[in-house]
Amino acid sequence: MSHTSRTLRGAPALICALLLMVTSACGASNSNAEASSSGGSGKGVSIKIGQFSWTAAAVETQILKLIAEQHPELGVGSVQTTQLDPAPGWLGLQKGDLDVLPEVNLPNQQPFADKAKDTTTLVSKTYGGATQGWFVPKYLVEKGGAAEGLTSITQLKDEKWADAVGGKLYDADAGWVTTKQNDKRIKGFNLAVTHKPSSEAAVLAQIQRAY
Repeated sequence: MSHTSRTLRGAPALICALLLMVTSACGASNSNAEASSSGGSGKGVSIKIGQFSWTAAAVETQILKLIAEQHPELGVGSVQTTQLDPAPGWLGLQKGDLDVLPEVNLPNQQPFADKAKDTTTLVSKTYGGATQGWFVPKYLVEKGGAAEGLTSITQLKDEKWADAVGGKLYDADAGWVTTKQNDKRIKGFNLAVTHKPSSEAAVLAQIQRAY
């Protein structure tokens, strides 16, 4: 489930109006990514958006910037974006360094939202029902495949099954909540796989190579 979150400071009604103009709207691979500025009429307040490093967050951010640019009556002079991970993103929201966080994934980021509940609010829901899990190429588990019969991550305690899927879990950015969760799962279940955090692009490239 994805939401957009905003601070309660700095033209909150304006920010809310900006977000709610997207009918389905809600709401960097590292915290040192450069900020960029675009969108808006050039006259009015500046809105600061914290953009997470996955594709959907970039899409939602671009939609918000486009709305600000095409609707000067909203009073948005410019939209500044900064790529960062969830933890520094929520900290920036609480400190007032950011105004909006699109693509807040729940329940993964719920602890951050709970901690910031006195100074921030979830504006609206973008979508729900998204599936989380560990995935393998279908050919591996089909009849005759190297991992035929694999149905649960707990089977990966056995080196036989771990070897059948290459012995590695290719994961996304180290700063993502899901990446940290997966590290705990591997250790907690004592799985015979190596955790390989990388990036969204690297994971997709690895899938292509596998096929």
